[in-house]
Amino acid sequence: LKSAFRLAVIGEVPTLTGVTVSSPKAGTPTTLTLTYSSGAPTPNLSYQWQIASSASGSYADIDGATYATYTPTADDVGKFLKCQVTAAGSATGTQVSAASAAVASAS
Repeated sequence: LKSAFRLAVIGEVPTLTGVTVSSPKAGTPTTLTLTYSSGAPTPNLSYQWQIASSASGSYADIDGATYATYTPTADDVGKFLKCQVTAAGSATGTQVSAASAAVASAS
């Protein structure tokens, strides 16, 4: 299942809009898709997926999950995901997505 994120560049600060990570499932890639405001140059982006035991809990970085796509594992089932996006270059700043639904099992 793919999840869509939107990144709008307002001034020099990236703003995520329409952010959802719906129904992540173990073994199925969740992809971060970015779009930019009209006429804005594409900044250099870095990603950091995060995980927590509850949607409102304390999120920790997932080691090695630094790409636009993250595939939840069996160990992630029942936990919640967020993605932190950092822009550099033509725009700067960091934004974190809203929490996902709980990661579902693969079966």
